[in-house]
Amino acid sequence: KSASATNFISITSAVSSLNANLADSAVIFKIADGTYKESFNLDTGISNKDYVYFRSASGDSAKVIINPGTKNVLTGTENIVNFYGLTFVGNMYFKGCWDYFSHCSIRGGISAIDTFDATKTFNGNSDFQPVLYIDTSIVSNANGTCINIEVLNGGFDLGLYSDLLIGKDGVIGGTENGAGTSIHNCIFKIKNDAINTSSSVDIHKSEFYCGGYALNYGDNFGGGSIDNCYVASGMGINSQTGTNLEIYNCTINAEVTLYTGSNFGGHFDVSNNILLKKITVENDGGDTSLTNQGVHFNYNCYLTDSFILYCNAATVMDNIFVKLKDWQNYTAQDANSFVADPKLKSLINPTPTDSVVYAKGEATTLTDDIFGNPRNVKKPTIGCVEVIGSSVISAIDENEKKKKTHWWKYIRIQQQGSLFVNMN
Repeated sequence: KSASATNFISITSAVSSLNANLADSAVIFKIADGTYKESFNLDTGISNKDYVYFRSASGDSAKVIINPGTKNVLTGTENIVNFYGLTFVGNMYFKGCWDYFSHCSIRGGISAIDTFDATKTFNGNSDFQPVLYIDTSIVSNANGTCINIEVLNGGFDLGLYSDLLIGKDGVIGGTENGAGTSIHNCIFKIKNDAINTSSSVDIHKSEFYCGGYALNYGDNFGGGSIDNCYVASGMGINSQTGTNLEIYNCTINAEVTLYTGSNFGGHFDVSNNILLKKITVENDGGDTSLTNQGVHFNYNCYLTDSFILYCNAATVMDNIFVKLKDWQNYTAQDANSFVADPKLKSLINPTPTDSVVYAKGEATTLTDDIFGNPRNVKKPTIGCVEVIGSSVISAIDENEKKKKTHWWKYIRIQQQGSLFVNMN
């Protein structure tokens, strides 16, 4: 209820006032603890100069719950809207918006629908793209997709930072028209594919526990990179025609399939990785296109001799290599790579305990590892966890320093092996 005569009695009444009165500076709505069974729509043009904030007055997302019941929470803005410390229950739809979620719990799917209109402006700029940023939040959708991006026109940028995604499908959809997805310090617990997209994707210091692909990368002429990541299970990484993908300083306990061809290109840099399952390069450009297309493999640790290359050009017979040395001799790739067991501590702790991968990597520009520990940039440990000398900096100790910004990882480790926090 309203705390005073000057306060709004509901979120709907606050939004109605905002829609009716164009804001010419930042607007902050502090929401009192309680459950709000209402749906609201932010009209276009509510502010053309600054941010609009909806935040928990107490700062505790568990105490402010927006549950519209059978309705969906809908925003349809051309403004910058920031949601902080709230719990949303039910599916949410966004159109043509710049939205930021921080320290939120989102129990239901997110549909980001781009209806970008170049004739309209924000801050005098007619070229902006809608953006959805989610940080330090939990997105869960047990029976559906956590985040679905449907591009109708233009592009859509998605940023995920220190988030936990739990559901049937992770991030689905995208565009080839300049937009992309940036993922940092996230954990995915997904039944099917964690990321299935044709957009450019950059993934840093994230963990994947899924039944399908960690990354299923469709036809694309853009680029992408994966570094300091751990793929614990599932079908691994699948990158199709036309993608340009870098995979480095990762630990991957799943298969990796990379496709390069003479018609569409496909440039791959795969280095400083611990690769525990089969690696397949499918290539329709003939043997020489492995070099012509910019393919680079080196300083990798393979658990077994399980490298397979297909050359599918009409004049070249298929070549299947089951030994790393044959792959090295035939392609001049992986000159400094080797076969060994790095002996990971466990399926939820990718720290290698065998010194075979310590200080064996190629010089890197990465200054830290998946836990934020400093890297030996000249001779890094192969894989996602850095081991300097014969010891590794404790991930638990590091999380004591970081628990305010990486709270989900702190909880996961303190529960001694429980992978995720159940917020449903």
